[in-house]
Amino acid sequence: MDLKVALSEEQINCARRIYDGIPQMKQADAALKKLREKMPGFSIEECLLKAGAINSLYGTQILAIVQMGRHIADIFTNPHKPVGVGLVESIAKLPGKPNFISFASKFCHFFIDEEKYPLYDEATREAMKLHLGNKKYLANEQHPYKAFYENFIRLRNLAGLQCGTRDLDYYLWITGMYMRWRKERNNKRPRISRDLLQLFQKPTKTQIKELDALLPSILDRAFKGEL
Repeated sequence: MDLKVALSEEQINCARRIYDGIPQMKQADAALKKLREKMPGFSIEECLLKAGAINSLYGTQILAIVQMGRHIADIFTNPHKPVGVGLVESIAKLPGKPNFISFASKFCHFFIDEEKYPLYDEATREAMKLHLGNKKYLANEQHPYKAFYENFIRLRNLAGLQCGTRDLDYYLWITGMYMRWRKERNNKRPRISRDLLQLFQKPTKTQIKELDALLPSILDRAFKGEL
């Protein structure tokens, strides 16, 4: 079973270099890793601080953050807590609230195992769909993270990639955000990360070359910079 749109290790490497060139993003990730080192447990206080950090740095838009912190702590005190993708979906189901899959995936990624839990994001899903094709892309409304995880692993295997979860996530997120920017770049408020918006609108010569190598050839180039 082949990919609809090919994906290479070099594209992944380009994504890593682009991400490493955006200090704000690297600093946010470093802060979360430091928090994990300093607070390895899951008491109510630790869960609240971790949940607040994810919500603030990644803009996951949870207003009931204290309730979420308690919810996560309750899950971790249960000796029969779910594992794997089930843990993400359990955290996401805050009683009486929407399903916070994006937040839950980030919590598990940064505070449990970054290789085991890829980051769930709408832009990432669109990039995966581009490569897998609609027919091979799995969807499951009852278990969205399970389907997302299976798509992620299938894509990595079919592409024959040796990269880690985080590196593939960099690529998918940047590509998915670029796809969204192409559609929304004339809007007053495109739904794009501020750092990536600047990258797409005014890339440096080096960034243009990296983006050109990173993006699938099927996508047009709409950079305003100059080679």
